[in-house]
Amino acid sequence: MLDTLPDRQYRCGVAEVVKYGVIMDAEFFDFLERSAEAINRHEAETISKIVAHSCRLKADVVEEDEFETTGRRAILNYGHTFAHAFETSSDYEELQHGEAVAIGMICAAHLAEKLGRIDDSLNRRQRSLWKKLGLPTVVPKHLLGIDLISVMRRDKKSQGGKLRFVLPSRLGHVELVENVNEDLVRQVIRETAVTT
Repeated sequence: MLDTLPDRQYRCGVAEVVKYGVIMDAEFFDFLERSAEAINRHEAETISKIVAHSCRLKADVVEEDEFETTGRRAILNYGHTFAHAFETSSDYEELQHGEAVAIGMICAAHLAEKLGRIDDSLNRRQRSLWKKLGLPTVVPKHLLGIDLISVMRRDKKSQGGKLRFVLPSRLGHVELVENVNEDLVRQVIRETAVTT
């Protein structure tokens, strides 16, 4: 079935798979780094492993917070506050969801760096893996002229108009962080747009 997907859609699905390594399983992220070429070649054994493991990780989170009462399930939205703003602001035409998530994960890790939660190693590894997998790593420059913060305030993770982000504290672990300074978020977006 996966072989019937256009390559762009396939890569978008891989972006969501990589997310699980960052949010829950550092060893899985290591495996994805080592397996990038096999993933690009659609090798059946590797793909079967990563799909099964991703499903198990997601199921674990959903089982822990089936009715979204504890906040645990929010970790599945790593990178998505940025991603949804990028998608909405480009009328869902320029970026596919997985591409927006890839860029959003770069932004989220960069924001975590700015907040002193992590050093730059996690983001360097994310960016390197995205490049190997043919996924984007920068915010499209034309989005800089749009008030992305207003769009983010409408995100399901915002609360009372206050921005909240799922941010890493280390590879394999993320937390929901509240009351993030909007100017810092704008700075992260600008810097991610010019990063190569």
